[in-house]
Amino acid sequence: SLPDNTRQAAEALCQQYKLQPLIQDWTMDVQQTVDRVRNLLQSQCRYSLSPKTVPSNVDFATYFLNESQEGYCVHFATTATVLLRAMGIPARYTEGFVLVPSDFSGTKDEEGYISIKDERAHAWVEVYDPTQLEWIPMEVTPGFSQTIGQVDQTKLPQPTSSIPVSSEPESSSKAASSF
Repeated sequence: SLPDNTRQAAEALCQQYKLQPLIQDWTMDVQQTVDRVRNLLQSQCRYSLSPKTVPSNVDFATYFLNESQEGYCVHFATTATVLLRAMGIPARYTEGFVLVPSDFSGTKDEEGYISIKDERAHAWVEVYDPTQLEWIPMEVTPGFSQTIGQVDQTKLPQPTSSIPVSSEPESSSKAASSF
């Protein structure tokens, strides 16, 4: 779920950019819907490690997408997460580190740990696939695969087109939001 003000702002962005879930044969195509969000973000916004500060009195995603149009992985992943949730797709914002083989060749400390550079920190969105019963990581930050460890989105599991949608408009939104 989303806080009311965030949901309203995200729904307004979906309407403004004509974002809606792609539905074929009464089934929501999650992958195609995520691709639409990714394409929107990457066409409207650019990657920057020094974006403008988001004013405290405005919606984060709206400011990023409509005003500053620049940010780093946190901005892209947050905005994608709220847009997907507003469309009824179970999505979560995730932070962590993306490691490459060379990261494991560092010197271990006394306890056996290797220090990882802060530049390996990253944020991404994950969508829930009810058929595979798992969260699928989705990369929405432009240029990420070229900048950190050659992460290849095609090698990650992809969500299936498996969220059934009722023929009745009222139950359609209920089915999508029940996840």
